[in-house]
Amino acid sequence: MSKPQSKNAIAEQQSAVEVAKMKKMLTEAGKRIDSDLFGRANSIRQIYSSRVTHDAFANDQLRIDTADLIKELMQAIWDAKGALRSQDAKAAADAVHGQPGGSRDKRAKIVTAWETGKYKTKTECATKEHDKIGISFSTAIKALRNK
Repeated sequence: MSKPQSKNAIAEQQSAVEVAKMKKMLTEAGKRIDSDLFGRANSIRQIYSSRVTHDAFANDQLRIDTADLIKELMQAIWDAKGALRSQDAKAAADAVHGQPGGSRDKRAKIVTAWETGKYKTKTECATKEHDKIGISFSTAIKALRNK
């Protein structure tokens, strides 16, 4: 028969599982948190999980350390989520603008028309081609800049 585990042992196992879950979540989000940050988080978690250790370490510095740690963890989570949102937005923009007949394709068509040598000026090219391609005159002029 196995010996029942103490409350502290159970709390330590739960703490380790929670830290592992948090680390996995952040890693999956594309943000690697340094081991120092997780070590500090685990130490503070263990202090709070036991009434004895909490009473022994409870002071203003513990509150400051806890607040700093929370701030750093929240920043790491925010950065990770922001990076994912940015990647999703870029993929969506590429899907819309990069498809055939999209804005990038239309810009390429006006540049191709200019490069044929048929027009003397970029303004003339933009004036005559923008309606055929389906873009505004100002977009056509912008597409021809530095070409």
